[in-house]
Amino acid sequence: CRTSSDFKICVDSLRADPKSSSADKKGLVHILLQQCLSKTKSIYNEVVSLLEQAKESVLKECLQICKENYDGSIDDATTSIENFDANKFHEARNSISAIVSGPVTCEDTFNEPPLENFQ
Repeated sequence: CRTSSDFKICVDSLRADPKSSSADKKGLVHILLQQCLSKTKSIYNEVVSLLEQAKESVLKECLQICKENYDGSIDDATTSIENFDANKFHEARNSISAIVSGPVTCEDTFNEPPLENFQ
């Protein structure tokens, strides 16, 4: 966790899993990847719920973009775990990097002016 971007989140995440106390480095990374997948799925489900409740067209557009991007991040997280478990570390690293793009794109969607303003 010392080289992670957020030491506290890394440590807290590992401490939340009882298997981490006996895991080697590869096991710890696997735990973090599983937690990443779980959190990504949870956020995706929340986005779907918000999308179902949304009334405004601009909000629906933003949430639809978020839904699609989080769906892609779930695929990337799943692929990263599969590659990591198969010792394909370079491929796993690429998939891990791609996971982040979904949430970033989602957040950016809410920071951009509505598409209606450009028509």
